[in-house]
Amino acid sequence: MGHNLVVVEPDLSLGLEKEMLVLRRNQEIVRRSKLQDLDQVLLMGRQELSAAARHALLQRGIDVLFLTVHGKYLGRLSNYLSRNGPLRLAQYRVCSDPAQSLTLARAFVSGKLTAQRRLMLRQQRELKNEQLTQALAGLRQMQSQLERAPAIDSLMGCEGRAAALYFGVFPRFIQAEGFPMQGRSKRPPRDAVNAALSFGYTMLTYAVESAVLKAGLDPYLGCLHQPRQGLPALVLDLMEAFRPVLIDSLILRLINREQLRPGDFYHPQESALAEAILAEEGNDNISTEPDPRPAVYLNETGRRIFFQAWYARLRESVFYPAQNRQLSYSDVIQQQVYHLARVLQNEEPAYLPFVPR
Repeated sequence: MGHNLVVVEPDLSLGLEKEMLVLRRNQEIVRRSKLQDLDQVLLMGRQELSAAARHALLQRGIDVLFLTVHGKYLGRLSNYLSRNGPLRLAQYRVCSDPAQSLTLARAFVSGKLTAQRRLMLRQQRELKNEQLTQALAGLRQMQSQLERAPAIDSLMGCEGRAAALYFGVFPRFIQAEGFPMQGRSKRPPRDAVNAALSFGYTMLTYAVESAVLKAGLDPYLGCLHQPRQGLPALVLDLMEAFRPVLIDSLILRLINREQLRPGDFYHPQESALAEAILAEEGNDNISTEPDPRPAVYLNETGRRIFFQAWYARLRESVFYPAQNRQLSYSDVIQQQVYHLARVLQNEEPAYLPFVPR
């Protein structure tokens, strides 16, 4: 696995010199990266990418993601163009069949609930908390109901109730001071923990989407998440089981070890950049009045801390039962997508979500 180049500073230009991607600020070289060492380039904010650099990145199959300063997706430069017509047809057939679609959707939700329960059990060994004991019992009940769920809506109901139990006790897992949390909040996140979780889920989405595109699947046609304009339904399906494993546990580690601190977040209504950021993200209700929403986001320092930990997490080795060997988490994501592709084409009997031991 190569490394990912993340550029969060504004007003940088990226050009090509021989086999090097060169970052400059006002003609002064800031950094050089060998193309052969890159897996992905992630640009947050407004940076320039030269035509020569674009050509070289496309030629080598190096993804470029364009995000706003908050992490909102703008677009992707990629040469992943599926040439596997039979795989796409198989995906369309399965996702259009209610029974087969329900079976896959059940596996996606089951993987998520199993991963959530394992994280809670690890916390319970230390906390020995009655509320957590009750939440674990409730989650087990939700898992048993999955097998009897007659339709996608019922599965989504189980997933929603399980999420309420899980995030109801999640604040108890926070040991560091200065990180109050009252359940899950998003669009906008209303506290630092939720801000970190939302940012993490966004990055996980991009990682899974890259794997889906590489495998030749349609990211917008899923089973659990129904097709909707602009919604990468299959990506969201596949990432469910990875949320607790890769993001929730990572955010807890960063906060409890005080790698992320309260000062690594900011409130847009208190920031001179608030209106510019909201405008950049396409908010249709921009006014000259201060934004009254109690939103919280990672600042530039916080994003740097997260990215360093996130890419280190993706490189971590974990036992992958399906192949009886150690793989990086990044490779596990890719192998799970390939596994799904084989299931869709009847080359393997059933989709098995990944849950680490």
